[in-house]
Amino acid sequence: PNASPDPNASPDPNASPDPSAARLVIYNIQKKNNVRTLFTMAYCYDLDVCLVKQPRFAEETHVDERVRPYLRLRQGDEEEDSEEDSEEEVLESFGYERFDRLEACVSALKGEGFEVWGIEIDESAVDVEHAAWSEKLALMPGNEGHGLSEAQKKLCDRFVIINQFGNGTASLNVAVATSIVCQRYAAWRERNC
Repeated sequence: PNASPDPNASPDPNASPDPSAARLVIYNIQKKNNVRTLFTMAYCYDLDVCLVKQPRFAEETHVDERVRPYLRLRQGDEEEDSEEDSEEEVLESFGYERFDRLEACVSALKGEGFEVWGIEIDESAVDVEHAAWSEKLALMPGNEGHGLSEAQKKLCDRFVIINQFGNGTASLNVAVATSIVCQRYAAWRERNC
């Protein structure tokens, strides 16, 4: 018979990451404030970040100072940890990995079993309120002005949309739209995983 896990036991800091954990692909996001908000939102919703290109990215300027202590740069299968980090800090941390090319990022994600969903106004997009989410999900928002490029769209498995009901602009700020999608996914994951 299988023994039940001890609910009072401390989590193992060396354990593999949660296989249902999601990723956020940041590519071609131009505004520093949007990158900063996306990193903060990733921390809040327990997503690791895949940072593609972004040559001007620096943790000091692109990651909120309140989130920065929890950020860990993953290099391959390892995370950069300091020996001074407490067990609590390691457990509360979230990672990011840098990629030079979008294709390499998506290939690595798909190799780990992730589905890549673009956040995009597209005829094939599923409404965020009715999405049948994948447990291993990588979300990719589009550029502030032009949305997802054709190259990005070709790499996506599916698309998700936030339906709007007013007569104003059809799009939301990239950080706002991504936050809405991530909140809906996090609520689904809480109920189902």
